[in-house]
Amino acid sequence: VGGGRIFFQNDFEIDDDTDPENNTSGDNLKNISDYLKSFRNFYHQNKEGSIKLEVSDVSDIRVGQNNLYLVVYFTETMNGKTTGGKPYGKRLKRAEMQVITENGQFRTLISRIDFADKKESLANVKTVTITDAKDDNLDADLQTFSEDYYKQKLSTGAKLLSESNYVDAYYDLKEAKRNGSTQGEADTRLNELFSKLRTQNIDPIDYLYDGLFTRAQALIDNYRYKDAKNYYLYAKEVKPINGKAIGTAISVINDKQAKDQVLWSLYKNGAYADAIKGFQKAIDKGQSDNPNMYIGLGRSYQALGKDDEANAAFASAIKADPTYSESYKWLGYFLKSKKDFKGASDAFINCQTRAEDPNEATLASEVAFTRGMLAFQRHENPSAINFLNTAITLNAKNKEAQLGLASVYLDQRDTKSANKAIKAALDLDNSYAEAYYQQGKIKEIENDKPGAEESYKAAIRFDPNNYVYYYDLGKIQMEPELAKYQDAIQNFSYCINAPQKMLFTKIALWKRGKCYYNLGNRDDDALQDFKKADAQMPTRPPTFYVEYANLLIRQKQFNQAMDNLSHAATDPAANVSMGVISYLQNPGDDDKYLNYFERAFRDGVAGDALKNNPTITELYSNSKKFRSLVKKYKYNSYF
Repeated sequence: VGGGRIFFQNDFEIDDDTDPENNTSGDNLKNISDYLKSFRNFYHQNKEGSIKLEVSDVSDIRVGQNNLYLVVYFTETMNGKTTGGKPYGKRLKRAEMQVITENGQFRTLISRIDFADKKESLANVKTVTITDAKDDNLDADLQTFSEDYYKQKLSTGAKLLSESNYVDAYYDLKEAKRNGSTQGEADTRLNELFSKLRTQNIDPIDYLYDGLFTRAQALIDNYRYKDAKNYYLYAKEVKPINGKAIGTAISVINDKQAKDQVLWSLYKNGAYADAIKGFQKAIDKGQSDNPNMYIGLGRSYQALGKDDEANAAFASAIKADPTYSESYKWLGYFLKSKKDFKGASDAFINCQTRAEDPNEATLASEVAFTRGMLAFQRHENPSAINFLNTAITLNAKNKEAQLGLASVYLDQRDTKSANKAIKAALDLDNSYAEAYYQQGKIKEIENDKPGAEESYKAAIRFDPNNYVYYYDLGKIQMEPELAKYQDAIQNFSYCINAPQKMLFTKIALWKRGKCYYNLGNRDDDALQDFKKADAQMPTRPPTFYVEYANLLIRQKQFNQAMDNLSHAATDPAANVSMGVISYLQNPGDDDKYLNYFERAFRDGVAGDALKNNPTITELYSNSKKFRSLVKKYKYNSYF
């Protein structure tokens, strides 16, 4: 009865009345669905009344947690005979009944039927333990929180009770009852709440049901669908007879959420432009105070790399409802992705102060993580390590915190600890692209160029849309130990074609031009890339001008080469290139070009400026004075 249900426990079991001879011990029980099926079949097989029930005693009405209860003792006699041909005997049974009010009338609902204990005296029925017949689905439908959350709910529930705010007190105390550490005290407070209502001649059932139902409707109006469902579920538990009405109300929520899900499905399927149009249309058509629409808008803009628009959308979500914790959470994730750890930390803390469960482990871990990365940005490594370890303690699955630790240790050149943190991150997620990327950085420090190349390739395999990975893979493939210039050209080309033109995509033009130069037969392509890089890069380091000059020297464009070298006067390698130009223009004037080389050697020019330079190799073979100079400054190993 009520919402189409007879019993309110999903795991309710009852003896099989179709063959009571098999139930003489009272412990051969069946699941209720199986019972009802065989019960139905039994009725179909008998034209006459199958079962005769006679009430023998009724207990006093008792006060349960949510409802009033009574116990009915009755005898059950089944018509017909057993398979052995004997008439069925009488069986003493017991039914526990909920007493509820509906439209001012009392009704009873069966909450339990079983065999009566033979030892139990009918005169002693008032001592029968009454079962609290609640919906066992409730806990499965409600979210589980930290123990601190339930303690807080117990505290606020007690405070609200003292202030005679019975509906909200009931909700908080029922939440507290869901945890073992607070269950006993919550029960005591709930009994006190019911007693206070009865003392004021208030029917607790109708009063709490109406209050919870009203709260739920107000939450729907504020787009708090999840919270509204929780209030509805508790309202249903208070008054199961209204389960159908509650089911209808929850269906309304589901319909509203389903409409929103159409927009979110666009986002989840990567149709970000369409999602933006949908979220904006919903906002314009009446949901301008729904923070979830702005959150969807912000996340869609973020996915397209439109950071200014995303930031504005998250700000609008907060403005629409400053009490809604989810807006701050997603703002935090957005700012964290931009490595604005100060802003992200503030956003997560704001989320904590408004969240149902401020001590929820994942959220608390995010606060510690962002504070740790902020300390790292400020070069406060000991503090950073403490915060990041706290983040891991709060949430052992926080792979980003493990990666953050690796970054700090890498900054300290502690590759052993960095590798340990990377391993921990990959143990949590062996497809964690950023962990492989950081692993590549560690291998570069360890001078393991082939290992770094493989790590960068792994990062790309698990995140093929991160252009930074291609850039660093191309850089490592340019190293003389690998000299995979064609592969590097392909990876730099991928960076150059990135939809968002960031600094590294412009630097990739320069690096690709250098690869063309190193191939020795692609100078036209190299010149084109250097010219584009020169036009696009906001600043150009001395190395760029030296390498551009060397390309121009090979093309015998000496004036343009000299112009570039004038921008790299502080680099000793510029003097090497100046010396090469002087030698090519004045091969017999030893003192003139040797002066440039002596200054370069004296200033500690890097050996890479000398390697694989055919002009210098030629000079070394032809000039005794140059060989003496190389020997004097101990650069012999480069020739």
